[in-house]
Amino acid sequence: MSGQLVSFFPNPARNIVYLALHPGLQAEGFKINLTDLAGRIVREVQLKSGRELHEMSLNGILPGFYVISIVGSQRVISGSIYIY
Repeated sequence: MSGQLVSFFPNPARNIVYLALHPGLQAEGFKINLTDLAGRIVREVQLKSGRELHEMSLNGILPGFYVISIVGSQRVISGSIYIY
């Protein structure tokens, strides 16, 4: 994932994943999508504006590799995450 704009941790993750946004990146209108390797969105969370640290619960998500994406009106930043 673009380390300068967004970082997420821990990876691998179990119950929760945290996403830290660069201070200059506005979260308003952004959402986090967790997508399985078949392309299905299995979790979606709307980001709260005014915060640099966001969290996504992984409860109920089956173990495996996923694509985690930060989706905004003009950009998408994606990376992979392993959930165990």
